[in-house]
Parts: sequence; C-alpha cells; structure tokens
Amino acid sequence: MMKLTPEEFVVKAGVARYWKFQVTDETGVAAGSFRASGGAHNDIRVLITDSDECENYLNGNRANVVYDSGQKTVGKIDVRLNRGGYCIIFDNRNSIVSAKEVAAHIIFVAGGI
Repeated sequence: MMKLTPEEFVVKAGVARYWKFQVTDETGVAAGSFRASGGAHNDIRVLITDSDECENYLNGNRANVVYDSGQKTVGKIDVRLNRGGYCIIFDNRNSIVSAKEVAAHIIFVAGGI
C-alpha cells in the first residue's frame, strides 16, 4: 500500500497541484476519498492521468484521463491501473480568487483491494 497524496494540503487559486507515482506491479487500484473546502462552492476537480497526459493536461492541452471527478466538494476514487507512470491532479484553476483546503485519503494497492 502506498499513499498517493498528503492527508491535508492547500491548492491555491488558479493552480493545479499534482503528485506523480509509479505502478510497478502488473496492476493495482487507486482508491480513497477527498473533501474540498473554501470559496463559494467548496469544490475541486481531481484527475488521474498517465505521465504523458499529465503534462498535456497541466499545459492546458486536451488530455486522456483515467479518472475525472468533475467539480466536487466530496468524492470517491476507485480506479484500476496497469503498470506505468501516473499523476494525480487536484485542479483549482477554475477559481481565480479562492484557495481550497483539501482533506484526502488516497492510496494505491498493488493487485487491488
């Protein structure tokens, strides 16, 4: 089991924070939950992409994603991933004024849960 993000962190207004991770086994599951607070809607967008698509997404280009929560206050993640490099993104770029405080418990379990 590997933690993919800190348990609490802040995503500044107009910014996307991300963490890269590697799946070295054949397959596994990224799973957990998150909660955002701050601003008018208490929302954040969470995505999981492979390493190349992460770069595309962060540069504002179209990207293929394996998970996209959409704008949410609270969400759950349960995604099977194959071997390779990945990126989990917490995107607050739709907010030009408000930072978001995020509480997250998101792990990767080799082989699955």
